[in-house]
Amino acid sequence: MKVSMIIPAKGTSERLKNKNLYKINGKTLVRMACEKALECKNVHRVYLDTESESIILDIQDLLSKGLNLIRRPSELANNDISANDMMIYGLHSIEETDLIIQTFATSPLITSKTIDNCIEKFIDSSGYDSFFSVVKMQEYFWNENSEPINFDIKKLPNSFELDKVYMETHGVYGIYVDSLIKNKTRVGKRPLMLEIPKIESLDINDKDDLELIGAIYEKY
Repeated sequence: MKVSMIIPAKGTSERLKNKNLYKINGKTLVRMACEKALECKNVHRVYLDTESESIILDIQDLLSKGLNLIRRPSELANNDISANDMMIYGLHSIEETDLIIQTFATSPLITSKTIDNCIEKFIDSSGYDSFFSVVKMQEYFWNENSEPINFDIKKLPNSFELDKVYMETHGVYGIYVDSLIKNKTRVGKRPLMLEIPKIESLDINDKDDLELIGAIYEKY
């Protein structure tokens, strides 16, 4: 089975400007993602999908070490383009493959070992057409109207008694090509949720996230 990984990394972002080029321990987030992807034993080809010349310059040397480049048209590098659109565009820009993996530079703590384990568990499982990484949460959730979502305020349960909720992370996604073509979504009709370590689920959206993950990364 041929497995290809695509790392989408546009040069612009809303909440944290040029966040893919922010550095942790001297390396940009996008470079860290590319190096990690190249370490994955269950991935046969790795692609960086970007329109940014600054990002391309940052990873230029990796192009001679196995990294492949998808030059995304600038008109596809905006917030109107969804993650589904990015994966479909990527499919038509790479060599023939059976399984497409997607990961993001903004999830720097997920390891190549975890990604490999997710791919292996998915391939070894039957009845699924796609997978994505999750973390289990058993917390007290409220909606915007100050109403409890998953518990009765008159009969407060212990936290371990709460219904389990699984939060999708941006660590890793995978889908068989035939399912992607049919459904046009990065998560198919029969997805497998794969739980990853909570610390590896953290995602960078703002400066607070960047500082927190930077501090963790030094010790992780």
